[in-house]
Amino acid sequence: MSHHIYTTEGIVLGGISVGESNRYVYILTKNLGLVGAHVQGARELRSKLRFALDNFSHTEIAMVRGKDMWRVTSAIPLPSYQALFFDRDKLRTFARTASLVRRLVAGETEHAELFDFIFRMALFLASEKLTAKELACVEALSALSVLDALGYGEKNPAWRSFVGLPSLDRELLKAFEPHCGNVTASVSRSLRESHL
Repeated sequence: MSHHIYTTEGIVLGGISVGESNRYVYILTKNLGLVGAHVQGARELRSKLRFALDNFSHTEIAMVRGKDMWRVTSAIPLPSYQALFFDRDKLRTFARTASLVRRLVAGETEHAELFDFIFRMALFLASEKLTAKELACVEALSALSVLDALGYGEKNPAWRSFVGLPSLDRELLKAFEPHCGNVTASVSRSLRESHL
């Protein structure tokens, strides 16, 4: 019995080790939404999939749908935002947003706009020199946008221009800065009240 191979672009939001050499990864895909997939032998030194499926990697991935789960058949790393991996503070900011997306996205529903936003966020973080305060604002703005896109969070009219999964740039970040503290508190409150 042959299976259809789905090929799509994805961002690895995280994963867990399974057994001695396997891995289960959570991938935000452009076409399929959030997919959990089994990767056979991903942790072996000789595995071709090993580096393509590192946490937060941007990857072109091929998967088949098995009886119970997705299985990764191949993955090619895309060198889109490699500089992000060399700055611990930027990577931590991206990791927290990725964790939020992983918590909030329910199942395999197409979220192309969310995928594009997360990808643009990674590109922005990789390409800009940012202070600690600016990184905190990027994280707050990203969390606000993700919550809004998925139907959670406070609908404050003062923040209207910052939601809708905007393109991150210096101008937007500067305009957002006065709201950063209030948004951070609102995001924390929304997550606490929704038990997510």
